[in-house]
Amino acid sequence: MRKASHHSQIIIAIQSLDILDQFDPGDGVVVGRGPSDSGFTRPDADELKDWLEECSMSELWEKNVIRGRPSS
Repeated sequence: MRKASHHSQIIIAIQSLDILDQFDPGDGVVVGRGPSDSGFTRPDADELKDWLEECSMSELWEKNVIRGRPSS
């Protein structure tokens, strides 16, 4: 996918945390649902630097650090 992305835009939706761990923070966009619309954010690798020393991308997703999960 990374090689193909140099020539084309690739859009995938994943539901597997194992696949999420194969990507860097800036590779994707997180979609979060609000009360009336959806918000799109790109995780910032610099902001996540300290987190990524201790946690994987899937762990950051589970902790809702990169957003996108429903609020409790």
